[in-house]
Amino acid sequence: MQCLYQNAFFIIAFSCGAWLVCLARKEWKTAWQTGLIGLIAALSLLPYCVIIKQGREWLDVARLEVRFDSIWYSLLDTLQAPGGWAVSLAWLILFAVALAVAVFGSVRQRRWEMLYCGTILVSSTVIYLSFLQGLGLAPHMWYFLILLAPAGMMTNSILCGLENWRFQIGRAGLGLILTGGCVPACYAGVCLRQSNIDLIAAKLKQGAQSGDLIIISPWCYGVSLQRYLDANRWTTLPPLAEIRIHRFDLVKKAMVTENPIGPLLDKVRATLRSGHTLWVAGDLDAPPDGNPPPVYPPYKGSLDEADTKYFYSWMYQVTYFVGRHATKGNLVELPVPGGLAVNPFENLQLRAIHGWRE
Repeated sequence: MQCLYQNAFFIIAFSCGAWLVCLARKEWKTAWQTGLIGLIAALSLLPYCVIIKQGREWLDVARLEVRFDSIWYSLLDTLQAPGGWAVSLAWLILFAVALAVAVFGSVRQRRWEMLYCGTILVSSTVIYLSFLQGLGLAPHMWYFLILLAPAGMMTNSILCGLENWRFQIGRAGLGLILTGGCVPACYAGVCLRQSNIDLIAAKLKQGAQSGDLIIISPWCYGVSLQRYLDANRWTTLPPLAEIRIHRFDLVKKAMVTENPIGPLLDKVRATLRSGHTLWVAGDLDAPPDGNPPPVYPPYKGSLDEADTKYFYSWMYQVTYFVGRHATKGNLVELPVPGGLAVNPFENLQLRAIHGWRE
C-alpha cells in the first residue's frame, strides 16, 4: 500500500478470502488476526488523508459518469492488447474455468485453498471495478494491470490444484501457445517509440529564435517537454505556473479564472505582429463549424469532463485568432530515427506560424 494506495482494495480481497475460510472452519482467532493485519494496513494510509482530501478538491474537473459497459470494453482491450481477441477470449475462459473449479472444490471437496483463491478472484474483481466506476475517470487500459496481477495469480493457484496430469500438461501447452501468440504484438510494443517530444525539443532548439513564442497544447505535454527544453522558453495552453508533474489543481485554478488565456492571446498577437514565429507543439484544431468558439464562464462545477471542454474552448480561441490574423503556417517535418512507429498517446505535431494581417 505504500507503493500504490489502490493495493488497499486487494488487501481487502485477500482478507475476505481468509475470513471466509476461517468462518467455514470456525477458526475465530485466525479470523481476528487476519482482521488485525487489514486494520494495520488501513491505518498506514492515515498520513495521506490530507493529500487525498486535497486531491478531491480538483478531481471534479476531470470526472465524468462512467458506465460499466465502458469499463468492460476497456478491460477487454487490455486483455487483447498482447495478441488480439483470441488472447482475451482465452483469458476469459481461464477465469471462468478457474472460478468453476474453485466453487466445485470448495463446496464438494471442502478444499479450503480453493475457497480462499476463488473468493479473492471474485472479490478483488468486484471491489476494483466498483472503485473504477465510482472514481469517475475515463478507464484506460493501464488501470487494469493492477487487477490482472492478483487475478492471474489466483487463477494459476486454482488450476495448479487439479491433480490430473493430463490437465496439467494441457495447461502448460496452452501457456506456451498463448506466449507464442503474444510474441509479435509484444515485439512491436518493445520497438514502439514512446514519444517524439525529444524530436520536437531538438527542432525547437534549432529553429526557434529569440522573440518567438512556443506554445504546448495541451498543457499535459509540457511535463515531458520540460525534460528536454528549458521551461522558460515556452508556455502551455493554458499557461501554468508549474509543469514538473500533472497539476490538475492549477488547471482548475485557470478554469475558475475570468479569461485565463487572454494574456496568452496578447503574446500571440505581439509575436506575429513583430515578425517572429509562433510555434505550436501538439493540438491546434479548428472549431468544427468554423465560427468563433464559445467562451466558457469561470468554472463552477457540475460539468462532465470539464477540463477537456475548457481546453477545447481555449484551443479553438487560439486557432480562430491565428486563422484570422496569421498569413501563413506549416507543419514542421519530424523524421523519426529508424522510421519507428510512435506511441499515439505522445505523438505530437509541430507547427510554425508566421505573418500578420488585421
